[in-house]
Amino acid sequence: MCIAAACLLGCSRIDHPIVGKWKTTDDFSGSYSLDEIGWEIDFLPNGTFELLSDDGFRIQTRRTGGFGIEGEILGIEHPSSDHPTVYEVVFDESGNSLNLNGEEFSMNLVRASEPHKELHALPRIPESLEEATDLLISEMSEEDKLFVATRKEDDLIQFHTGWGMGIRNRFGLWSGNNKLLASCGSRWMHPDSASSVIIHSVWEQLRSEQDDSFLSKIEKIHALSDEVELEVSALLGQNFEELTRVINRSIHDLNPEKAEEGDVRFEIDMGEEAKGIQPDLDFLTEESISLSQFLNVVSFRYFARVDYEPNRIVLVARE
Repeated sequence: MCIAAACLLGCSRIDHPIVGKWKTTDDFSGSYSLDEIGWEIDFLPNGTFELLSDDGFRIQTRRTGGFGIEGEILGIEHPSSDHPTVYEVVFDESGNSLNLNGEEFSMNLVRASEPHKELHALPRIPESLEEATDLLISEMSEEDKLFVATRKEDDLIQFHTGWGMGIRNRFGLWSGNNKLLASCGSRWMHPDSASSVIIHSVWEQLRSEQDDSFLSKIEKIHALSDEVELEVSALLGQNFEELTRVINRSIHDLNPEKAEEGDVRFEIDMGEEAKGIQPDLDFLTEESISLSQFLNVVSFRYFARVDYEPNRIVLVARE
């Protein structure tokens, strides 16, 4: 079946009812991605197709390729694939709707007299660092903007797995978005590195929108969290409420002046029930650990985030 479909591809001109623009119906549910909005696909007479989809990432993704059809067998060839995808095509009596039935999934399509409104309302995939930065910021809440802006530059690596993975997949860094890669530094740049460049650009832009005096206070808090050394023996066996007291004593014991006369406070905002929880701190094998390192590890292990505010460091439960 695959061999037959492969032989179909490359026809110079196709005269078949499938030629034209189609879109998935509102109950589109046959995609590889359960969150995908739909497809809009245009089968052209020259044996090529143009596909608009979102791949479940809520961004316009456009692809082109070749196709061939013989009887009820359709072969679709993507440039990124070595083998065509084969479907059985079943038209309804009117010829205005059809079903594509493949080995992996099936979908219903109707002739697209009008564009797929939801797909066309989505943002286009960015092709430059500036476009990627602007798009990401436009989709962020004010709380998220402040959270990113108040990170230390060295801590941006923490975004590599979650946020960074979303950027790599959504912006096509793995699938040939060479314009964006080039804008990040080089079209041959590894997607991991490119996503780091994009995150850094977002961070810089968000910081540029903050007041200098505010950032100065945040940087002092960062410096303090790096300087405060916590004695591991004092942390072991403590619940979160007790840890708060231990950490605050360490902050003020360092130097009252650096703590701005006792105004710098560490707080835990993880709900009343969490106060009595004794976290597993067996990973602490050294005699001491800096406050910043401690918070980074604990926030990761307990699905929390660290908020830095003027005169306040807060460990907050993620929603």
